[in-house]
Amino acid sequence: MRRLFLVVVAAVLAHAVASYVALFVTLSRIEAVSASNPQAVIKISQESKMWAPFHIFGIVAAWARAGHDTAGGVARVWGSYAIALAVVFCAIVLAPKLVTRDDEDEDDELD
Repeated sequence: MRRLFLVVVAAVLAHAVASYVALFVTLSRIEAVSASNPQAVIKISQESKMWAPFHIFGIVAAWARAGHDTAGGVARVWGSYAIALAVVFCAIVLAPKLVTRDDEDEDDELD
């Protein structure tokens, strides 16, 4: 049960971090594309930015639907979410194993 709790907490925290990373990348893409094409702008409310974990999929989907960015640019935005999610999730799930493994090694050295 404790392991399941750790996985759920890790997934929630990883989603939150990945959402803000994807938001940053999305805003950077919007800025870069709109620099060359001033009509390539979508409005993102401040509330959506502040609560990115609840709105990130809508924000990224709206940018993709707008058609201002290339397929590679949209893939970069989705990839930034996926990579950040995987890295943070694995770090949180593996951290207790690494700490516990060090404690077990120290106990073996004392014996």
